[in-house]
Amino acid sequence: MDIDREKEKPDWIVEEDMIGNNQADRLANTGAAHGDLNLHVSKLVIRYAYIAKRIQDRFATIICNLPNRTKPKHNISIGPHKNST
Repeated sequence: MDIDREKEKPDWIVEEDMIGNNQADRLANTGAAHGDLNLHVSKLVIRYAYIAKRIQDRFATIICNLPNRTKPKHNISIGPHKNST
């Protein structure tokens, strides 16, 4: 990525702009090479996220399709205790 002096450039571009742009390109390539994720790790994350979503969907389907639960009524009597004298 050397400076191409033969190529036409607009009047507002100076040589320092071209040098800075080339340096930014080199640094971006270096950062991209160091920033790659390990394919083994990323595959595992995607797989387990997919499995977790399937479990959540299955659980939601079960909950939505169950009949409404009837709650038993408790008769609570408030009064004197039976064994009181």
